[in-house]
Amino acid sequence: MIVYRYENARGDGPYYTGGVWEMWKFHNDTANDPDAQAPAPRLDFPEAPLVSFRTKTHRFACPSIPALNAWFRGWEIDLERAGFRPVAYEVPDVAVSVSLSGKQCMFLLHQARRLEC
Repeated sequence: MIVYRYENARGDGPYYTGGVWEMWKFHNDTANDPDAQAPAPRLDFPEAPLVSFRTKTHRFACPSIPALNAWFRGWEIDLERAGFRPVAYEVPDVAVSVSLSGKQCMFLLHQARRLEC
């Protein structure tokens, strides 16, 4: 499966670094809304309640380019200014969990191969 996310040069995502504070705050404030643009992982992945969502072994992404665009709609320029770029990873299907909403996925980083875009 190909998954898509925003990363900085170190491979960190914008939520991990807090790189775009206004976006983080907006998504955090609306995450519990069932129709949220960016639903909270703890609600969207109920089968993994004990997984630390801030981990070195897993990463969050979107399962398609349209999902990535919808998730970060309106924040693209802010992300770019903060040093984040869209990237793609190829991940075996067994190493990816797609969320209930279908808006995000979680994957095992050690089984993923970053693709050149």
